[in-house]
Amino acid sequence: TNMAYTFANCRNLPSLDLSSFDTSKVTDMSQMFSSSNMNKIIGTLDVQSITSAYNLNFVGYSNNANMRQITLKNWGYVRNVTSVDIMKRLTNWGVKSDEVPDARQSLIDTLITYSFDRAAAGYPSMTFNLSTNSKAELTEEEIAQITSKGYTIA
Repeated sequence: TNMAYTFANCRNLPSLDLSSFDTSKVTDMSQMFSSSNMNKIIGTLDVQSITSAYNLNFVGYSNNANMRQITLKNWGYVRNVTSVDIMKRLTNWGVKSDEVPDARQSLIDTLITYSFDRAAAGYPSMTFNLSTNSKAELTEEEIAQITSKGYTIA
């Protein structure tokens, strides 16, 4: 249930395959990838059991500019979390590079495909504070889809 600091400070590990991990019961992912140089996480992290914004803070307080691909499932499931700044620290999340050509899909999957539908559940709206680079990857249609699920992009 606790994956806090699991891959923190992994500066020589450019990518990580977590596709065989079942994270649906993990309650703490705080600092999980803090100060790492990873640019690609393969697989989907299910965050439905996370109980607080701090425990969702998997990148810590560092600027993880290298992280371009990470896919989260059930984002927004935690009712009492209404604003998330974590993604702002992933300054290039979803931005294509030679090493991570399909990075954008992880952004779309997290925010649209696998995100929890807060609007349908009657939850209060949640704000995603994305970096300027990540926001630029989204089309107006995609932002409308995100908004319809009970989220605001800031």
